[in-house]
Amino acid sequence: MTLAEAAKALPPTPSVNRPADKALTRALEVKGDTVEATVNLAPDSTTAPEGEARTLLQNYGLDPDEYVVTGLRSSEWTMLGGKVGKSSRFTFARRGSAAAGVVLPDLDDLHRAVKRDRRKAPAFKAVAESISVLAVLADLQVGKVDARGGVEELLERLEASLEGFRDYCREVKPEEIILFDAGDGIENFESGDGSSDRTNDLSLTEQIRVFRRVLWTWIDEASRLAPSVKVLSVGSNHCRVRKGKSNMGNATEDYGIEVLTQVADMASVYPERYGHVEFYAPERTSDSVAIEALGGKVVGLAHGHQVSNPDRFPDFLAKQAAGRTPIGTADLVVFGHFHNLRIQTWGDDRWLFVAPTSDNGSAWWRNISGAESAPGVMAMTLDAKGWRDVAVL
Repeated sequence: MTLAEAAKALPPTPSVNRPADKALTRALEVKGDTVEATVNLAPDSTTAPEGEARTLLQNYGLDPDEYVVTGLRSSEWTMLGGKVGKSSRFTFARRGSAAAGVVLPDLDDLHRAVKRDRRKAPAFKAVAESISVLAVLADLQVGKVDARGGVEELLERLEASLEGFRDYCREVKPEEIILFDAGDGIENFESGDGSSDRTNDLSLTEQIRVFRRVLWTWIDEASRLAPSVKVLSVGSNHCRVRKGKSNMGNATEDYGIEVLTQVADMASVYPERYGHVEFYAPERTSDSVAIEALGGKVVGLAHGHQVSNPDRFPDFLAKQAAGRTPIGTADLVVFGHFHNLRIQTWGDDRWLFVAPTSDNGSAWWRNISGAESAPGVMAMTLDAKGWRDVAVL
C-alpha cells in the first residue's frame, strides 16, 4: 500500500449516535467513456458494493447495462465498537469503447478453461465419407491498426467468418476438417518498418494471447463439426522470434508455432472431447508442412515469405519438389503472406492457393498500388477428385 492509499484508508472521525443509513455516502466522476463510482457502505451492511455502484450510475441518468467494470479499489476500517466500514471505488467503461478493452473468453488458465467445459463429445452422423473441408486463417496480424480498424474490428470479422464456416460445414458434412494457420497470426514489433511501435493497439504478450484465443475458438468449433480435425501451422515473418531484425534460432523459433503448441496442450487435457483433433508443425529446420487428406490428396502449407512476388511460386515449388521438401510432395499447396486470393495450377495437375487475409488492411500498399482485397477466411471442399467450392467467408 502506498502512503497515499494508506492515508485514504485511515478511519474517519467517528460520529456519535449517527444513524446507519447516514453512513452510506456516494461519489461519482465521469470522464468521457470512463466513470468512477465510490460507495462507502454502512458498518455491517449486506449490500453488494457493485450493485450499489450501478444504482449510483442509474441515479445520475447513466444506463448501468452500457458499462463494464474495468477496475476496483476496496478498503475496510474498524470503527468504534468494532464495527467495520467498507469503501469501494469502481471504475466503469462504456461497452465498445477503447477504455473497455476487448472482451474475450477467459482462457488465461488454459487447463482450467478446458476442464470446465465437460460437454459430451459430439456424435457425428451421416457424414460425407472421405470429404474434407479446408479453412485458412491467414495473416490476422493481431495488434495491427490500419484502415479497417483495430483488434475489436478484427474479432468482429473473424466471428462473422466463423459463423460462415459453421454454415459451410453443416452443408458439406465433411468427415474431416483441415484448419490451416498460414502464419502472421500476430503483428509483432520487429518485422515491419518500425511504424508498429506507434500504431499497434496491443502489447506483444497481448497479441499472442488474443491469437491463441482465436485459434482455440476455431479448433473448438471444428471439433464439433467433423469426426476428424487436423490443425497445421508454419513459421512466418511477423511471428518469427527476432533480436532487432535478426532471426533467432531455427525456423520454428516462431510465436505462431508456440501458439499451436499451447492449443495442443489444451486439447490434450480433455481427450474425451478433443481426442479426434491432431496438430502438425514443420520439423525444426523446415519452413513447410504437408499431410495426406482423407481422400488421398496431399495438402501442404507454407507462409509464402520465401518469395518476393507470388508470380514466383511455381518456380519455387518446382525446386521444392526437386528437393523433396514437405510442400514439394503436395498436390495442393496453401500460402499466405500476400493478402490477396490467388488460385493457380502448376506442374502435373497441382494447385497453389494464396489465401486472403482477415487483417485490418495495408494502407501503405493501397497508397502505392491502389489494390486492396476483401478480407475473409478461405474455405474449400476436397476429395479424391480434387478441390471445389472455394469460398471467402
